[in-house]
Amino acid sequence: MSDTFRVSPTTLLVLCPAPFAIRDVSDFEETHLMHWQEEATYTLTPVEEPGEDGILATGEVRFEGDEHTVVTIIVEEPLDDITNIAATSAEPLTAPEMILLKDHQAVWRFQVPAGRERGRLAGRRLCQVIATAVEVGVSAVFSPATLRLHSPRFVRKQTMDPSNPEGLTNLFVSAWHDEKGWMRTRGLTAFGLPELETSTKGGLNGAYFLLMDVAANMLFQMAPYPENARLQVGPYTYQLVTGPNSEDAEDDAAPMNGIFGVHTILR
Repeated sequence: MSDTFRVSPTTLLVLCPAPFAIRDVSDFEETHLMHWQEEATYTLTPVEEPGEDGILATGEVRFEGDEHTVVTIIVEEPLDDITNIAATSAEPLTAPEMILLKDHQAVWRFQVPAGRERGRLAGRRLCQVIATAVEVGVSAVFSPATLRLHSPRFVRKQTMDPSNPEGLTNLFVSAWHDEKGWMRTRGLTAFGLPELETSTKGGLNGAYFLLMDVAANMLFQMAPYPENARLQVGPYTYQLVTGPNSEDAEDDAAPMNGIFGVHTILR
């Protein structure tokens, strides 16, 4: 596979199961223009003889007035058992959406280099592309870095303001917990930032919203907090220290996460 299609830890990547395989890119361009009031050029070239890698077509998205951001498109063969991850969606898929997900004809992969310098712009552009794809008719949006599948309704809601750090956080960051009393984020690595962890002694909901709040603030400033920073979140004051401070901070399910470290939020 070409280096263009390889995924680095600082690449934002989503997979969109679609009820179609190859689609006329004019549908995407017209929808993008109508939805965002901004022109973008979508190109797609079918592969003459698909090989063992399962790639059906490749292409890209370029944006008017932004020559530095390019979203890569790879259309691949359908994924087996994708309905097994439908339960990870923050908002459940409807019955018709589940049928389309089960019977999807291809997976449209969209990816864009992010990192700390370009992370928020890359996130905004990817938000525009996946929102366009949803309007064109993809069944769902799956983020391998967070192991979460998003319903079309959730994508529409979170991409209403693609520059909003909270929307970016909800789409591209998630959290998971272990049996030893710790919860950690997934997805901040793509933005060149350390992942976060905190204790779940005060409850899973509290830990989750604490992590998401601090993650959104990090995406707003596109920088980690300094060592021993004191954070005011709601009525409580927390201290952030470089970690990991849990016994095992490795994320076996998403091993690329955490290469920029893990910071611990302590109360």
